[in-house]
Amino acid sequence: HFMFSARNHQFSSRHNLAGNPMLTLAIANRKGGTGKTTTAVNLAAEMAARGYNTLLIDLDTQGHAGWGLGFKDLRQFPFFSHHIFDDPEFDFTKAVYETKFDNLFCSPANLDFVNLAKNFDPLRLHRALEKCKNQLERVVIDTPPTLDMFLITALCTAHAVIIPFLPHFLAAVGVKQMSRLFYQTATRHNQQLKLLGLVPVMFDRRINMHKQVIAEIVSLFGQKRLLRGIRNNVRLAEAFEAGQPVRYFAPRSVGAMDYHLLTEDIEVLLNDE
Repeated sequence: HFMFSARNHQFSSRHNLAGNPMLTLAIANRKGGTGKTTTAVNLAAEMAARGYNTLLIDLDTQGHAGWGLGFKDLRQFPFFSHHIFDDPEFDFTKAVYETKFDNLFCSPANLDFVNLAKNFDPLRLHRALEKCKNQLERVVIDTPPTLDMFLITALCTAHAVIIPFLPHFLAAVGVKQMSRLFYQTATRHNQQLKLLGLVPVMFDRRINMHKQVIAEIVSLFGQKRLLRGIRNNVRLAEAFEAGQPVRYFAPRSVGAMDYHLLTEDIEVLLNDE
């Protein structure tokens, strides 16, 4: 794996990014187990497949997003996304690596990172990415489910937020918690932040409870905020275990189709915003 720093010439003169501004999307939910990482990996892969230079940043110290792109031994890397929290002068491009998928790069998580920072700056990642804005067109941030400085940093960095949720009886609780944090961040730190929408994950329209939960979410946030859902599909789990986005592992699967169509919808919303 090679870093995309200037000395490695990862972005050559043939990459003309004029007219394609860098847009950053955070995938977040205060509740764990809601399909955040699967959604982050597959949205990033779909954006890269559309021809955008796309970076997936893993801010969750579990390190699962890197695994989903084939980085199964994270300790092989000298630098990680979390180095930005240790050193305000850290060159973030050192923590960005090629994947085996065209146009797709990853900044993996440090599994051993312990937050000892006394002077937390929620805009540090934002400033680091500003230095890369001529090299990147799409950035997707996978966030931890806990309310910590990594999640706050992601929200302060992003242009927009996607909230995936499982359609069970606790879904509304997690979504409400996340929406409160979203509005607090948008008010205090990042006025450009938009709630792009909510994505039901692993849902089945035939199950009454799923329909009821989705109806409750619509009543809280409006039909416009409910995005195309991701149906329950075993291929998504198999693809993740294999370290591949589902569009490459099982391109004809329901999961691949759902993430492809969801990305098309998100791109329309991002450009409208």
